[in-house]
Amino acid sequence: MIFFTSAYHRLNFVRLRENMDHLTTTATWVDNEWGYIRNKGLAFRKELFTNIADYIYVAMLGSQPVGMMIVTPYEFNSTLTGRTDKLPKMSELVCLYVEKEYRNMGFGRQLIDEAKRIASASNTDFLVLDTLKTGLNSMYKKNGAEVVCENHLYSHPTDVLTMKV
Repeated sequence: MIFFTSAYHRLNFVRLRENMDHLTTTATWVDNEWGYIRNKGLAFRKELFTNIADYIYVAMLGSQPVGMMIVTPYEFNSTLTGRTDKLPKMSELVCLYVEKEYRNMGFGRQLIDEAKRIASASNTDFLVLDTLKTGLNSMYKKNGAEVVCENHLYSHPTDVLTMKV
């Protein structure tokens, strides 16, 4: 049983590249939560995460990994948009995840705050994200996000949100 007081618990963040011991944990979290989207399996996810480990951040409560997120540069498709020099610089927030036992403790907000900090450090104007679970939109909105349109991730409907960094 996990027991916490009402004290505020501050997360620390580590890049996956700096501690590859968390590779299996993060890949399993994402495969369990969103694996149905592409059904590629855990081995695929681990290989992918090894390749993008610089963009994956593990949320640590002491020495325990309790969540994760991926923050990557967002590239506009110049063939669709024409000139990209007039567009805002954006980062994409993907796979924001908090382990079930640690939810409703403010850790999602801390992950979002850290994503904003990371994006700001790379001179990004906005974070963009897709949500498959629209019930989480209120959490994102409380942290400054706005729904800008509907989209599809493969065949799954999503909402696209942006938040100023």
